[in-house]
Amino acid sequence: MWILSTVLSYNSEKNRYTVQDEDEESPDRPTYVLSARYVLFVSAEPNATTPAARRRRWDRSRNPEMSRGQRVLAMYPGTTSFYTGQVATPPSLNTNSSPVLGAASLADPAEPPPDPTSNPMYRIQFDDDDGKERNVPAHLVVPQPRSSGSNSSS
Repeated sequence: MWILSTVLSYNSEKNRYTVQDEDEESPDRPTYVLSARYVLFVSAEPNATTPAARRRRWDRSRNPEMSRGQRVLAMYPGTTSFYTGQVATPPSLNTNSSPVLGAASLADPAEPPPDPTSNPMYRIQFDDDDGKERNVPAHLVVPQPRSSGSNSSS
């Protein structure tokens, strides 16, 4: 498992980052010192205070669309944790506003529906999630690093 965090500092001599956990439910957000190989970057609006404000337009020139079946790390909805899974539907083809396929649930009214241009989202099938497909904002999906293993979370 990987977590969403903010980089506080970088030590170029040791090639290490100091990061702070972004889990707002944690009373004291812990900090960690990590080797650069354990830090992946995702786009986010700096100094934003709400999830909607943090959303940054997905930059396709820097992050080309991943294809159906590609192994990824994606932030699981409602958490600040990234888990392994695979792309079920890329943003250019995703217009399904149901947050979860395969489960009886309604879309969060605060979250605009997926739209390939204004709100690009992948549909991700997470490992160990009973085959459900979940919408995840495109900027919170990255190719699975080799160190994550092929079919399990790390």
